[in-house]
Amino acid sequence: AQQSRMALLGGRRSLSSLRGLWGFFSGPKPGSDAATKNALPAIRATPSQISAFKAVRGLPSDSLLRARASPITSFDLPTIKKLFADLKSIAKRENLLSLSAPQIGLAFRAFVIDISNKPKGGELKIMANPSIVREGSTMLAGDEFCCSLPGFTVNIARAQELEIEYQDEKGDTMKTNIKGLAARCFLHELDHLEGKMHLDHISSPNEVTERKNLTLVSKSGLFTTLLESQQKILKAEIKRQKRETLKETAGGN
Repeated sequence: AQQSRMALLGGRRSLSSLRGLWGFFSGPKPGSDAATKNALPAIRATPSQISAFKAVRGLPSDSLLRARASPITSFDLPTIKKLFADLKSIAKRENLLSLSAPQIGLAFRAFVIDISNKPKGGELKIMANPSIVREGSTMLAGDEFCCSLPGFTVNIARAQELEIEYQDEKGDTMKTNIKGLAARCFLHELDHLEGKMHLDHISSPNEVTERKNLTLVSKSGLFTTLLESQQKILKAEIKRQKRETLKETAGGN
């Protein structure tokens, strides 16, 4: 974590940092002469890692999680006012640091975020039509959680300091500097407004870390849709890996 907390987007839980051996094993097949000479064992992604990876990569192009969100031009519309209220209430209920409009079913350029960097959390602010004015050169890797795919984290390098501009709930333009976890949250949610998810930053299922204790109290908006897709992929992957294991066992006898 930047200070006392780990950078888990969407959650205020504290966890010790875990880093595994990432990337697909590209060496010889188990059982071959070359494999016995290799000091490193083959690393196979788990069904859970693969299901999370494929669930995100398999999102249809017309999904709200893949759409570039539209700017908010009128702040007096009942739909927009309700959006802001829903973002705050859901984020508070789920104990989230940040949450974007596309994640709860509306493709508008807005998210709610806690930029206080306080261990116990601070005020949840609405940021509409956000943009980066200046991005610092210092980068730091950190594990990120996304409530659209709870139970998994991805290690991503992000800028540690940002100068940002946005409109508040009334439509007034604001400019401020943020750093650390707040900057990471901002960039994570900005990705959502561009139709990008945290797993899009990686190239292999092995780079996904399963966190079974990082779950949501309840399911909201599009969360359930992605989870259902993941469960279907998980069941198929478990069957596939069992078949492969049986073949390898048979081949070794």
